[in-house]
Amino acid sequence: MQLSGKRLLVVSNRLPIVVIKDGEQWKVEPSSGGLITALTPVMRENRGIWVGWPGCGPEAPATSLLDEYNAKQDYELKAVVLTAEDVEKFYRGFSNRTIWPLFHDLLSLTACPENSAVSHLILRYKATSPFSNETTSQ
Repeated sequence: MQLSGKRLLVVSNRLPIVVIKDGEQWKVEPSSGGLITALTPVMRENRGIWVGWPGCGPEAPATSLLDEYNAKQDYELKAVVLTAEDVEKFYRGFSNRTIWPLFHDLLSLTACPENSAVSHLILRYKATSPFSNETTSQ
């Protein structure tokens, strides 16, 4: 699916990789899943930018690891770094307890954790503010 010279921007809960600590070293490992499998070829073909959480905290050198990873890819990954509180309220709370069940037809499992709407708004700001100039210029 070629987008005739335009770049594709994907903003998702997680990146298609995870940054993990293996002993004393940090490294990037590919994630698995249907969304990743479906979107990766499209991202490559359209020089895409994929924005999301790399699965690690602020102590990880996510930016430098992603710079190295991006140099070997036909698309870019941009990390939104989450604090432990962000992970708990947004990722485990709002995303996994509210959004995921809604989009997977599991309404009986849908919950609205306390402060989840506020967490969602804060994370939307964190995810978009670093890239606002970049995305409008590309």
